[in-house]
Amino acid sequence: MVTAMRYGVVADIHGSRKALTKALRLLESLRIDTLLAAGDIVFDAAGSIAEMLEQAPFTVLAVRGNCDSGGSGLIELPEFRLFPFAGRQIFMTHGHRSTAGEALGLFPGDICITGHTHTPVLQRTRSGIISLNPGSAAHPRGGSTPSLGIIEADSVSIYSIRSKKVMKSLFLEQTEAAFQNRKKL
Repeated sequence: MVTAMRYGVVADIHGSRKALTKALRLLESLRIDTLLAAGDIVFDAAGSIAEMLEQAPFTVLAVRGNCDSGGSGLIELPEFRLFPFAGRQIFMTHGHRSTAGEALGLFPGDICITGHTHTPVLQRTRSGIISLNPGSAAHPRGGSTPSLGIIEADSVSIYSIRSKKVMKSLFLEQTEAAFQNRKKL
């Protein structure tokens, strides 16, 4: 049996304590287990952003964005992460270098998380990979609202931080046949 887990996803906070506070409040109300931060967190020399993340009531996994690399050097983050979740793989990177999940060996139903564009995107690619960009919690672009993502075993959604409502959602198939095919490859 798959343990029910809920991941929150943020990106492009750019050091905004106000935006991070609002995102963390919503994520806490949604009862997430783990926060995935897809880069451009931008840690400040005072350590306030790092402290906020350390005090969050859930595990935080982050990757480095293009604006994180030249920061204070307080925290070293990997450029990408790959880990299992509910029978599928999640690949997370900021997206300023690569976003091609197929080239990374991802399979249909796997999830590729990016940030960088500040625009929320949730779609299934032609190859069946779920592409999630949660948008920016601090500086949205393209007429979007501050937003974040939620990943559950059976769905992926993008939430508006302002309205606390789902903007878009995709159902994830949970077919045993799909996971058996993965094992054969």
